[in-house]
Amino acid sequence: MQKWIQSLIAAKKIGFLGAGNLSKSIIQGLTRASVVPAENIILTNRNAEKRQKIASEIHGVQAITSNEELLEKAGIIVLGVKPQDLVSAIEPIRHLIHKEHIIISLAAGVSIEALSKLIPTTKNLIRWMPSTAMKVQASVTAYTTMEQNETLIQLSEDLLNPLGLAIQVEEGEELNSIMVACASGPAFIYEFMQIWESWLESYDIPQNIARKLCIQTFLGSAKMAQQAAELNLHDLQNQVMSKKGVTSVGIQHLRSVEFEDLLTAAFEKSFNRAKDMEQDFEMNLQQIDKK
Repeated sequence: MQKWIQSLIAAKKIGFLGAGNLSKSIIQGLTRASVVPAENIILTNRNAEKRQKIASEIHGVQAITSNEELLEKAGIIVLGVKPQDLVSAIEPIRHLIHKEHIIISLAAGVSIEALSKLIPTTKNLIRWMPSTAMKVQASVTAYTTMEQNETLIQLSEDLLNPLGLAIQVEEGEELNSIMVACASGPAFIYEFMQIWESWLESYDIPQNIARKLCIQTFLGSAKMAQQAAELNLHDLQNQVMSKKGVTSVGIQHLRSVEFEDLLTAAFEKSFNRAKDMEQDFEMNLQQIDKK
């Protein structure tokens, strides 16, 4: 991390407004990778039990009860509340957000343009679309900024790259597609892993062993793909299969039941939901304007 970014974080401190699973994963990733000292992180959560649990698990992180105090103490604010709760969380305190605040939104379906309407007092707006794999420094995170602000870009790169892979994208379809495939991606992969595990258990493999076998198979496959960048995934697949062999029969069945179409349709459902959420958020903003 560049020294001026380190100085920026130390001076401003990072505040998490809302500390659910995703915020917790980011805090764990930042502290475990020694990207940000725990004492430079402050958090609020309306659920006192969750708030204190994070503070007790990550030594040095400060948990407070007031969003107003958070804005006073921190200059970099990560919005970790659910998209449907964002307006109600920000409206009472938005007059306290000033032009020096840097706002990072984790909310799906809330564009930079919509965020700027909700928070018009600063242009330092960023969207991150990470996954919970941040806690193990293995997330893919798409990010975008309100303007081509080099400070915001460098801040995002320096904070995100130690936690996996950061990619700057345009808003709209590009960001939403990466959000579905990569931020939501682990949930889809865990769905497959549950099938792997359950099938092994059906043949009397103990659950704890079935899980280990499943994890190692996914891990090994990903590692081979990572180390064989010169090969496409079809080539790697063919290295496992032989004509009319055990593997080939199973793969051909997947193709005959149009498994690819089923998965693509699932991705499209999630993609369209993101667009619906954008429309819902715009409607919520209009209610503010009418007040």
